[in-house]
Amino acid sequence: MNVNSDPALRGRKLVRHYIYSIVLKNEGRAVCIPSSREISAELGVARSTVRLEVDQLVLDGILQARHGVGTFSVPRGFTPVSAQVGIIVGGGDNFNFTDYSWTLQSAVGNRLVRSRFSVKPVFLYSAEAEGVKKELRNQFIDCLVWIKPPPWGPAVLRDCGLKGVFLIESRLEEFNSASIDYAGTCLRVGRELLAEGRRRFAAVGRERGMGEYLTGFRRAGLEIGEDRIITEGPEMFNRLRQMFRSGGPPDSLLIHTGFRAEVLEVLRECGVDLFSRCRVITSEWVTEEFPGFSGWCYHWNFDQLGKFAARSLSRQLEGDETIEHEIIQGEFHKVNL
Repeated sequence: MNVNSDPALRGRKLVRHYIYSIVLKNEGRAVCIPSSREISAELGVARSTVRLEVDQLVLDGILQARHGVGTFSVPRGFTPVSAQVGIIVGGGDNFNFTDYSWTLQSAVGNRLVRSRFSVKPVFLYSAEAEGVKKELRNQFIDCLVWIKPPPWGPAVLRDCGLKGVFLIESRLEEFNSASIDYAGTCLRVGRELLAEGRRRFAAVGRERGMGEYLTGFRRAGLEIGEDRIITEGPEMFNRLRQMFRSGGPPDSLLIHTGFRAEVLEVLRECGVDLFSRCRVITSEWVTEEFPGFSGWCYHWNFDQLGKFAARSLSRQLEGDETIEHEIIQGEFHKVNL
């Protein structure tokens, strides 16, 4: 049965989230939770539904009923969290995530947890602003980290009752934020390519997100024609083969998120020497996948994004209304060259 299609099950899930929000903030000590009447009024859920979920949480050992006194959380000996933080990626309606998105979320979430926040992913199902606000309220989060919010995101955030908001890879004057300077980092790399005498640059990967990289390389002075940019599609690897078998093959190649294995296999088929003939620029993850890889690897400091998010949310929870925008430089290093 789909929980979201059954009102009773959906109500029980809402009650569970509400009670867990109280328990997590009071780890290590027993606190009395509101009565079934109070929870029912707060959430708009039938009292019978509230009682069913409370009874289940008692059986699960999360709560303890004290006859004539009330229902209390069971102390677990952990340090209580300072606040609950939700993390949204994009529009919140993701079916799956790229390796980039997973790595970014996990790094930010890990840093927040280490800073004594409770962290949960948030998915959005509503197609209109009021529905999204209601969904956020029903998550019982105190703060929100939004990674690459869509254009309609800020309007939702302005009045949804959150105590702290932090944006990643997006800058709006009214919210604290941090971004990685992809273009500036690629500018430095592009200048190094030119210093090596490499001018036949090409790029292959997902069109979405590659624009900032190409902006940096172009600002460095590399001429990148549209015929030298291969994006995902049924003919992408055949186009890459044709490019390297032509009379003027690339002497430098950016492999954007994903497709590393497939692209490197094409280069092997074409007999491309990565040590001298073609300088490959790609994610540092390639060193784990292909131990003998030769080229330049980029590193984006997602942990630093998490540090800024944790620091900013802590300040906001203390009432500090200062707005800060952090820019983080990426790093490139040479491997087996």
